[in-house]
Amino acid sequence: MFSRSRPLLAFGFAFLVALPVSLAELKAMPFWQTFYDRLGTIVWGDAHAFDTLKNQGTYPKLETTFDDGSENAEVCSEGEALFQPTNEPICLTTTTYTHQTVADASGTIRLDYPTGLSTVVFGTITKVAAPLTGGRTYETAFRVQEITPPDSMPGTTGGTYTMNATYPDVEANSFAGDVSHESEDYMIVHELPGDICWIRYDSTTCIQDTTGQVTFSLYGAVRVGFDSLVNGHHYWIMRFDGWVPQDQLTSYSQFNATITTTGSNHHIPRCNYQCSSLTEYC
Repeated sequence: MFSRSRPLLAFGFAFLVALPVSLAELKAMPFWQTFYDRLGTIVWGDAHAFDTLKNQGTYPKLETTFDDGSENAEVCSEGEALFQPTNEPICLTTTTYTHQTVADASGTIRLDYPTGLSTVVFGTITKVAAPLTGGRTYETAFRVQEITPPDSMPGTTGGTYTMNATYPDVEANSFAGDVSHESEDYMIVHELPGDICWIRYDSTTCIQDTTGQVTFSLYGAVRVGFDSLVNGHHYWIMRFDGWVPQDQLTSYSQFNATITTTGSNHHIPRCNYQCSSLTEYC
């Protein structure tokens, strides 16, 4: 019957912190009245403490105490939220250039260029898990499946990663995060001293619309004190689980989100003498 603290849940490389719930918030939850009535029945059924009160035909005095919820009840996000695609990815390829580099006295130039994939997520809350979350902000874990852009570099495939993000459970609020693992490679070219060179490459960005939900659960207990004319002051610590159906301790927040993945390919070195103008890329 005693509460069990669950202050931290570990997912990936971050810790998702459970947030305390106040007594006022608990009283606003749909299960509260049934829970409180059952608690009163248990107290009333304590024959040793209340024989005298029962004989007098009176009820014990119930006084609820709750220590601000910091140790007794808490809400946290559960597991990793998944993204469900609502359409096929839309991809766009553009010609992109690295920054210009000037050849040194030996005519040697190192040209750096991006490789791998870069993925960002942006979402908007469409339905809140009220009243469980109380509009608070939670650290939440997401499972992100990257998009593999068409015509990516050989060996480049989108993976599945855990993303931790700050999730404000307020309708129309937004959250964002990334699972980017973009890296760099380089080419060494030999030109005349003073030549200006760069790399031209194809950059492909794919965007996919998704939807999903975050699961929130309530854990812990509430302490209810009462005065017995026979045995003095007593209190009960009643856990929610076991006394409240699990579906009433769980609520879901829904969101829409876009997953955007960018990759590159066809990296070609170019220099200013190959262009019609000294100031243009080609």
